[in-house]
Amino acid sequence: MKESATSCKIDDNFDDNWRERLRDYQQTKEYKENFQRLKGEINETLPKEKPEKKLLFVFMGIPGSGKSTIAQIIKESIHPSVTLRSDWIFFQKLKDQMGNDYYKAYAYQEGLAKRYLSEGYSVIMDDNNRTVKNRNEVYKWAIANGATPILIKIDVDLEIAAGRVTLKGKETKTKEEILEDLKEPQSQIEKPTKEETKLVKIIKIDGNKSINEIKIKLTNEIKNII
Repeated sequence: MKESATSCKIDDNFDDNWRERLRDYQQTKEYKENFQRLKGEINETLPKEKPEKKLLFVFMGIPGSGKSTIAQIIKESIHPSVTLRSDWIFFQKLKDQMGNDYYKAYAYQEGLAKRYLSEGYSVIMDDNNRTVKNRNEVYKWAIANGATPILIKIDVDLEIAAGRVTLKGKETKTKEEILEDLKEPQSQIEKPTKEETKLVKIIKIDGNKSINEIKIKLTNEIKNII
């Protein structure tokens, strides 16, 4: 891919227990009101038609690997879907309310994904689902909502990814500093297990290739699933 990646957040650590920790938060008035506001805005950009077969797209890929570009390709050219980005929820919509708890954005993202699947839409979760535990939870509720989960595993050279990353907020870093930061999320990514491969279709993408090459591969593999 030759395009720059959309802005992304580099996590230092991943809280694999955020669902348990935020279970009570999802029952609060704040969550319910924000949920409806977010849904109202997303409703303005819904696909015109619902698919015959619902899909849930889940990504594995470090910042700068091309997740958002691939999400756009899928939505606009292959399989119209509802794209949900935790970065959009956190940085553009609810950061003042969330403080430093980025995981609240995941709670909204997941709640919205379940709702749209239940309404008959396909969904793209534009984030790095790095751990087996987190991905398995996603597969379970996707299947419960009648959707086929698809894991898009993106591999990319760190040098290329570092050149695509655009940091959020006022922070500025050199490419060398970003390159060093990317080693942490890369080390946290857990490979799919044998059990996981029974629950999900896996599409492996070489993030170093051109956008056109990636589009062709995605088109062929997704059409085979549909």
